[in-house]
Amino acid sequence: MLKNISFYGGFLLLVIIANHLYWGEQPIEREDYNSIELSEGVLGNYSVFGVTDESPIVIYTVGWCEACIELKHYFNSNNVEYLDYDIEKDEHARKTFDNLKNKALPVIIIDDMFYQGFNKVVIEKKLNFLDVRT
Repeated sequence: MLKNISFYGGFLLLVIIANHLYWGEQPIEREDYNSIELSEGVLGNYSVFGVTDESPIVIYTVGWCEACIELKHYFNSNNVEYLDYDIEKDEHARKTFDNLKNKALPVIIIDDMFYQGFNKVVIEKKLNFLDVRT
């Protein structure tokens, strides 16, 4: 009996380790993308991620992300111009997103601020400061 428990315990441990190694290399699951939010933003130089004086707003999104859809709707309804990179359709955008070491969508870069997740109040405050509405 003890021999069987030891065998099954060892087998279960092997399955858990193999599962972790396999899934550890897979793309981030949908529910993980929206689990993190840097609501106040991170100050920095984000020009290497597509932010310019002409296009001060860059977002990284996916089509199934509710927060991404809400963000785009908010920008569109407020006449805010932005560049949208869909990380599922654009391989270069996916690599850029991965280089940011993110796990939350949408990623929003406005001028010199980086945000994860859509916090309408914080984004609105930044937009009012920049006065980027057309």
